Amino acid sequence: MKSNILILSLPRSGGSVLANLIESAGFQNYTSNNSKLLSPSKFNKDGYFEDTFITLLNDQLIRLCYSLEHSFLFTPSYE
Repeated sequence: MKSNILILSLPRSGGSVLANLIESAGFQNYTSNNSKLLSPSKFNKDGYFEDTFITLLNDQLIRLCYSLEHSFLFTPSYE
């Protein structure tokens, strides 16, 4: 019997880590042919298991409801 796992998480809350753990446990990561996952960054050298389109859509919804200052695409400065 096959099962599907859908991961829904808030931005920067460990969704990529969970997706990576599930994939390393032997589950296959299903994405469409035109999916593009977020690239690695200095904070996560292995890359993110998040679809770029879904991430941008989520950010637009956050901006629409809560304004630009709550967008997670603009990381806070650590000064």
